[in-house]
Amino acid sequence: MDMLQTYKRRDLTIVPLGHNQCLVMACDSCGGVGEKKGDVLYAATEMVGRMAARVVLMEVLASGANVIAVHNMVCCERHKTGQQVIQGIEAELVKANIQVEVLNGSTEENFQTVMTAVGVTAIGIADTNKLRFMSAAKGDRIIAIGTPLVGDEIFGQALPDYSDIKQLLLDIQVKEIVPVGSKGILYEANLLATLNQLSFDPSPCGLDLEKSAGPATCLVAVVTPDFILPTPCYRVIGRLV
Repeated sequence: MDMLQTYKRRDLTIVPLGHNQCLVMACDSCGGVGEKKGDVLYAATEMVGRMAARVVLMEVLASGANVIAVHNMVCCERHKTGQQVIQGIEAELVKANIQVEVLNGSTEENFQTVMTAVGVTAIGIADTNKLRFMSAAKGDRIIAIGTPLVGDEIFGQALPDYSDIKQLLLDIQVKEIVPVGSKGILYEANLLATLNQLSFDPSPCGLDLEKSAGPATCLVAVVTPDFILPTPCYRVIGRLV
């Protein structure tokens, strides 16, 4: 395989395989959040695993790919921190309707750790012509689903889910979908515009466009001007010019 063909789209790595197929890869990390004495933010360890998995699963699925492998890198001992992280990842796979058998990984068994640290990578496969990287045009709108939340703000909140991504993927008026993370909505909207040689013109929407969205607590999508917002939680945040 000619590795020079590998390219990046936002936070995704795309590897063409030939025969109109490609691999789509995403990764995420989380440190200092958990139940260890060195953690900065207290959170149930299983929830840490769920949120780290959530980010990469949403990124790969939003591209139009199907997840075929997930790797966890738990930089803590297997018992009990690693086991709890893995339980969280498995729970998130079930929620996304992905078989838990795709999960593999490693834990730290040589040294004692005082802080929770986790990395997760997801690998998907897709037909190249079905990747949701469609060319945007002037006048297209950018919408947001959900609210930017970070840290303990996410606890007990309803977040955009895999069903939202599935609904968007089924609509031909949706050109591209991006889970928003720590860089915020405005960064992702500007990046989408730049990738299409356009500019982003924001509109009043009641959201803090520069706030971190933590573990993908909201999505943005490029849609055609006549796209109908299906629910009140979908907001127009601007347009491409």
